[in-house]
Amino acid sequence: MKYRVYDGQIVAVLTEGDDIHGCIGEICRREGVRMGAVIGIGGVSRLKVGVWNFAKDAYDTLEKSGVSMELTSLTGNICLSDGEVSAHLHATAVDDSFSAFGGHLIEGVAGIVVELYIYPGKGEIHRTPYKSWRFMDLDDALPRETPR
Repeated sequence: MKYRVYDGQIVAVLTEGDDIHGCIGEICRREGVRMGAVIGIGGVSRLKVGVWNFAKDAYDTLEKSGVSMELTSLTGNICLSDGEVSAHLHATAVDDSFSAFGGHLIEGVAGIVVELYIYPGKGEIHRTPYKSWRFMDLDDALPRETPR
């Protein structure tokens, strides 16, 4: 992984084997990013995505590896969860048969290259428990089921 900061914006290039979540977290910790937005594209060697199943209260997942895949869209946000930087990412990819798939990015590994832009915000936002999920807490916008 390599990255540079240009006028407050972060441009990163992940190479073969780099973990997408791990690299975003490392960059944010190094640069003091505590809230922001992430976008990206590139080639990946492994993806695990999920769609929340409300009846099961868990993710249904799809994992692909061992085929060429284009990460056609990666988007998400950066917040703090239990005091640690946390990237909430969604991904859409196309495999070697041109079949598109996507969802909540659970795991992702760069293939040839993944290009990222990280747009830091000023301040910080925290994820807070709500039912079995953790959401961004914006001025107590969500009803509380658990005390802070």
